[in-house]
Amino acid sequence: MNAIPLKYLNKIGGCSNMKVHGETVTVVVDAADSTVITKNHIAEFRSHLEYSNVKVVGVDCKLKTVFKSSQTSSPKKFVLVFYASNRCLIFHSVTDNYSEIFRIMEDPNICFVGPTELLQQLHNHGYYNTSVRNYFPWKSVLVSAGELAARILNKPGLTTTALDDVAQEAGVWYDGPLTGTGTEIQVDPKNPMVLSEEMLKYTINDAVAHYLIGGKLLDTIDDKFRLFGGKYFRIIFPFSLVVLVGEIFFFS
Repeated sequence: MNAIPLKYLNKIGGCSNMKVHGETVTVVVDAADSTVITKNHIAEFRSHLEYSNVKVVGVDCKLKTVFKSSQTSSPKKFVLVFYASNRCLIFHSVTDNYSEIFRIMEDPNICFVGPTELLQQLHNHGYYNTSVRNYFPWKSVLVSAGELAARILNKPGLTTTALDDVAQEAGVWYDGPLTGTGTEIQVDPKNPMVLSEEMLKYTINDAVAHYLIGGKLLDTIDDKFRLFGGKYFRIIFPFSLVVLVGEIFFFS
């Protein structure tokens, strides 16, 4: 039983009409107050993905650090972030409802773009138990923005490039920190479960960028296919010149 009625808990902690990278974002924060509310948040987000017919979901994880006087404590908790089509869902706790949360990532028709080192981060800090590790194969469904850009744009150097550079190469307007907001979010020790509007914007920065970059990159593939009725034309010359949908590429 909760001191705050469920109908109000369901509406606490979020933020509407936040601007991130030019996107108008509605943020929903799941504080793990109730299993019922968590399941509702997940069901609503999955319905949003289906209704919006999204092809990309931006994913991110931030380790929560608590600032105390002149020192910052080691991270003790983390938040998991999903973003797609103007809707963001943030989880403060994964352990209690991991099977439900990870079902968001089971749609084979959606490309989930996020930090592929996420699994290792959580494993190193011991933030989830063995059953969670064994339940969901992160690396088999998550691709980094740099990796996706490198493969689609044929630029291998993008694999480990800073987030703002990847965004620029993909043609996405990016107005956040040059290398993204990193792996940590500093929270208030008075109540680590409450995120101010500034904290929320910082927390979702990278997930929104991942979504925009992934969407732009996949659009380039769709556009090229549409130009020639769903077919690529490949003409190979003795000096390995390849003509592909109106563009010329030289292969060494």
